[in-house]
Amino acid sequence: MNIHAFYHAPFEKLGIIEKWILKKRHILTETNFYKNMELPSFEDIEGFIIMGGPMGVYDDYKYYWLRYEKEFIEKAVKLNKKILGICLGAQLLANVLGAKVYKNKVKEIGWFPIAKTVKEKDNSIIDIFPDDLEVFHWHGDTFDLPKSSLGFYSSVATENQSFLYGKNILGLQFHIESTIDTVKELINNGRNEIIPDNYIQSEKEIIDNTIMYETEANRVLYKVLDNFFI
Repeated sequence: MNIHAFYHAPFEKLGIIEKWILKKRHILTETNFYKNMELPSFEDIEGFIIMGGPMGVYDDYKYYWLRYEKEFIEKAVKLNKKILGICLGAQLLANVLGAKVYKNKVKEIGWFPIAKTVKEKDNSIIDIFPDDLEVFHWHGDTFDLPKSSLGFYSSVATENQSFLYGKNILGLQFHIESTIDTVKELINNGRNEIIPDNYIQSEKEIIDNTIMYETEANRVLYKVLDNFFI
């Protein structure tokens, strides 16, 4: 499969997803919006992965390329392309699908549990996710669920942590792709946000918990990718 990644910052890359792509021998191409705006042809790409970034979906006046990215995503949705959005990527999908994206009541930075909000056993992708999972978060924004989508995870700090729209659009607010290297990159580039609070862990807690929980979250992601990008 030809998979194309959208990057919004040099320190928010695919993490464990890149290892999965290489293992499955898929073809990976990319657009680095922070450097240029070279967008692929829809005919060449079967799946898209939209990664995170420090900006918000409403920051078009700061990052002119955001409006072009939104237009591209909207076309990709209409063409029924497979799209996985993570953090900012999920917010962009929600925005394009007509939902509101806005500042969350608190920032959520560190390893915190998420819990399933749906119990039906009739959706192959959602069923892969366990009822409870410890995942890495780094976000200050949140989103309402797009109309006709199914939200399926929540945390104490953030009501909507995920959604599935149809069978081809998956939005995850949390960073299930994280590795110790990607977490350290986020810390090095966002240390000013690590201010003691109820839902912000210290650097040491984040690093220690990454070592503890990384494998579990990544194992779930591999199963999801195997069943989503087909």
